[in-house]
Amino acid sequence: FFSWGNIDGHNPISNSAFSYNWGGVNGAEPWYEGQPYGSTPGNTLTGNIAVGEDFDAARANLGDPWRMPTNANFNELFANIRYINADGTEVDTTKADKRVSVNGILGLYLESKINGARLFFSCSGRGNGRSWSLRGSNGNYWSSSFSSARFARNLYFYSGGVLPQDLSSRYYGFALRPVQ
Repeated sequence: FFSWGNIDGHNPISNSAFSYNWGGVNGAEPWYEGQPYGSTPGNTLTGNIAVGEDFDAARANLGDPWRMPTNANFNELFANIRYINADGTEVDTTKADKRVSVNGILGLYLESKINGARLFFSCSGRGNGRSWSLRGSNGNYWSSSFSSARFARNLYFYSGGVLPQDLSSRYYGFALRPVQ
């Protein structure tokens, strides 16, 4: 789990807690004033995380050619997939909830309409303050796409739908799904 623009990940110490304080909104402006995220390198970013840039957590932790996906990558992905069940049958897309269980783990199971490749996003949850919440019910994955001093783009899914262009506070701890 990473806060946006930071290459140092934070591992959970239990099913509900992290050892690191991700930060949070305290009502001060700028929003990060006095918060842990405000003193991190990622806080200084004022644009997208460029491929190969020091702020790319995927590249920093896995090396080349891995990188964080862009918001455009998420949009392209979701324009060219079908939602599938663990047995490969198509999920009823008239329902808002497209999450399925694969080997006992809830998430999105996707199949490319182009080449048939399959991809699974687990319901990873998120870090907020010292809490690890929504694990097993919601999925949160950072893109490298900047939105503002407060927000960055991410893939978010839950029982009510899938948002490949969601905006979330940059101090949250989200999972990454690296691409090449």
